[in-house]
Amino acid sequence: MEYARTEHTTKPRARAAASSRAAADSHDQRRDEESQSAAVHDGGEALPHREGAEELVECARNYWKRRPWSKYFLSDAKDGKKRWNGRALLLAAMAVLLVVSRTYRYVHAARIQRLQLLEETGGLSVAETEDVIVEAEDVAKAEEAAEKAQPEAVAVEAPPNNTATTTTVDGDDGSILASQCGVLVTSQGGVGSSAFMKQVESLESLTLNFPNDSDKFKHKPATYWKYHDKHALVGTLKLNGSGRMGYRTIKVCFKKVLVIIGDPIHTIESTYRRFKTTHLNKLRTGSGRKKYAKAMKLAAIYKGIADKGEDEVGLSHYISSWRDAQNDREHWPEIRLVTSKTLYNNAVDMARWIGVTGDDLKPFESLSYQESKHHEVEVKGVDAATMEKVKGVYQGVVNIVEAVDKGT
Repeated sequence: MEYARTEHTTKPRARAAASSRAAADSHDQRRDEESQSAAVHDGGEALPHREGAEELVECARNYWKRRPWSKYFLSDAKDGKKRWNGRALLLAAMAVLLVVSRTYRYVHAARIQRLQLLEETGGLSVAETEDVIVEAEDVAKAEEAAEKAQPEAVAVEAPPNNTATTTTVDGDDGSILASQCGVLVTSQGGVGSSAFMKQVESLESLTLNFPNDSDKFKHKPATYWKYHDKHALVGTLKLNGSGRMGYRTIKVCFKKVLVIIGDPIHTIESTYRRFKTTHLNKLRTGSGRKKYAKAMKLAAIYKGIADKGEDEVGLSHYISSWRDAQNDREHWPEIRLVTSKTLYNNAVDMARWIGVTGDDLKPFESLSYQESKHHEVEVKGVDAATMEKVKGVYQGVVNIVEAVDKGT
């Protein structure tokens, strides 16, 4: 592309304006000469001038000139033409290659770390596990990939002495060895399970999951546990410490499961009042849904349930999954579903069932069901018609809870 030379000016804008005027004059002169030549060729009659096409071509020719960053890629040659700056283009190409190579190295390293982590945790396959939504921020891509390929594991400082851990979970016949396994106490939330769990945690004779849910096992549905048989179920726990990614993993197993359930609407109201959407998101992601926004209002949650006519929180999935697992004794260990009322009115019997013996049973004698803590909640900010639809959605769950409470 060719541009007319201009006299040097002290100001860039004046220099650019002079250059533009010179280019325009040169263009007009060249266009007039072409018109004259065409007129002679056609018997002295000039052809019509194509103003639009010429302007478009000129616009394309001046494209690089009008861009302030074009000076890095174009330079003036001795013949007055603009030439590509080979050095600048080479540097730009090298920068692009650097970005591509760094991206490839990162992706490759993430894949290697994922494979190593899978090897450490027993070679779990992506196809064999559910898509787990990890509750954390600023997590590396490699760690996210590893989390999706194994049951969710959460970093804790160190397992207490009575945490259910084992290094060998496979028997000679492929079954799970339950001799070193503990007890899993799980609940839907808002049903008063923490008091019972803390009492059990104080005992050194029994192993169980963390009452504060730091291992993320307390509110998981049965569908979360992919490795189980009639002896026990197995999960993975991530511990802060040594390892390529700053932690190490161990396998944990549970030979009995105590599932505490209750009124679904009470659970929503109680947990939202204390934790907003944090707890509800545990149930929601457990059923395969995305998390609620942190600022989402309770009225909006109820409206979503009423409008779609289905449980969007995940309570139905949680309760029905454990109910189905309880009825499948061939592939699941011992599972007992109880309500809060049954649990605390029979605390000694429940403690004995999970493995508490002797004098350790005495503290459970003081536990009892507190009716005042489980009264029917008053829903505010939601119209009666919406709440009737919500109650209709959860009627099947309520029927299961009532049947469990009656022992049927």
